[in-house]
Amino acid sequence: MKRVSSDRQGWRCDCGMQIAAVAAIGLVAAASFAQSPAESDRIDFGAGENAMIASLTSDGFAVTVGRARVHLPRDTMSEDDARALAAELNAGIDDIEAFTRSPRAWQRDPARIDYYFHPNDFVSYARPAFALVFMSLQRLRSGRAPLLHETAHVLLSPSTDFVLARGARFDPEHDGPVWLIEGIATFVAMSVSKSAGVPEGDPLNVGRFEQLDQRCATGLETPVGPEVLPFIGVVGAPAALGSVQRRPVVAPVFYACAASFNKYLAGRIGLDALIELMAAVDARAQFERLTGRNVAALRAEWQRRIGASP
Repeated sequence: MKRVSSDRQGWRCDCGMQIAAVAAIGLVAAASFAQSPAESDRIDFGAGENAMIASLTSDGFAVTVGRARVHLPRDTMSEDDARALAAELNAGIDDIEAFTRSPRAWQRDPARIDYYFHPNDFVSYARPAFALVFMSLQRLRSGRAPLLHETAHVLLSPSTDFVLARGARFDPEHDGPVWLIEGIATFVAMSVSKSAGVPEGDPLNVGRFEQLDQRCATGLETPVGPEVLPFIGVVGAPAALGSVQRRPVVAPVFYACAASFNKYLAGRIGLDALIELMAAVDARAQFERLTGRNVAALRAEWQRRIGASP
């Protein structure tokens, strides 16, 4: 796919700070963590969201290309550069849907995704229920904005109608498998970046697509490994993901391993079946049924394949 050229600084992905959910895929606070961090150390995901929208609406400008609409502070960049950014995001939407063969009947199919780039320094995240993505302008400028990752969260999440039809038995916002929700977004983003040549940042240093397995294997051999491994393949997430102090240490290993395990499962059950896990009431039960092996056996085989000690 031809890309729009621009003099703009490269902009990529800061995908590391999200836990994806239905109403707020990407919010660590929405996930269930064991032994959550103390209040003073807890990351306040999504803080000031309404104020950011109001600020960019009253003292900013917006440009739309196809299904992508970018909101930027006034005088941040030229309209031509803003249009180039929107064109790149619109192409990314198409690339993700082509790679994942989306949308399916249960997936969201937004007519437009709104991307808000605000000067505040905050954790990037998506709100799939409203097709909104929030990014720090600093990360956009430095090439660390989570563009494909957050877009994947929006496009791969179950639609509101689908979730409501499942009722209380289907509540991924609070009970979703974080390894799948975050791992599939990282796996898809890096796969699309590789196949379509779309720039994607790496704020957590999980590596390029070809490096995911090695980065995970190396991380599992560190003291962080025991915090991460128990949450691969099952519901829940390390408490450190919601910690200001410890997230920078634990998140790189968790995200690399979550993406690596998604990559492994895609090889076992196929990409389509992997994506269908996002619509499953019990993702673990579904992939265990499809592989004929329990999560412990699959996790051990995956560790051996990536060169980590079972």
